[in-house]
Amino acid sequence: MKKILFVSSKAQGTLPIVESVFNEMLAKKNLENVFLAESARVASSAKRDTGYASATVFFSRKENAYTAHEPSRQLVWGDYDRYEKIVCMDMDSLIRTGITMTGDPGGKISTLLKYDGREGEDIATPSCPGDFDAVRKDITSGCEALLRYLIMANVV
Repeated sequence: MKKILFVSSKAQGTLPIVESVFNEMLAKKNLENVFLAESARVASSAKRDTGYASATVFFSRKENAYTAHEPSRQLVWGDYDRYEKIVCMDMDSLIRTGITMTGDPGGKISTLLKYDGREGEDIATPSCPGDFDAVRKDITSGCEALLRYLIMANVV
């Protein structure tokens, strides 16, 4: 089974949502036995994101399917060997993940929107009032593009 780890330092409320969205996409394509998506937070000096609860409620009402849970663990150095891809939600997370992993010799670390042709862009954050549609759009398009990439790269 190929493992994907979603990581964020700022928009931690998006982690359980992106994990759930990706896992739902896997289930719809009968790939849930091929890939496993998980999430972890990376150390940040920023105050913990408070958009989790409102984002989860919004997504649940819109999609009626998300079974998200709040990420409960911290990204650790050993995760680099445990996952095929480490996908960051924003550039700050990308930098902090690279520092935690002491580099990226295997080319495993990237941002989610890179797969959607928007390298260098952060996903919208749920803590911005009233902008949950942008969050959903970014997460959905990023996850769809990531899954296409994994299939095209013969990771399946």
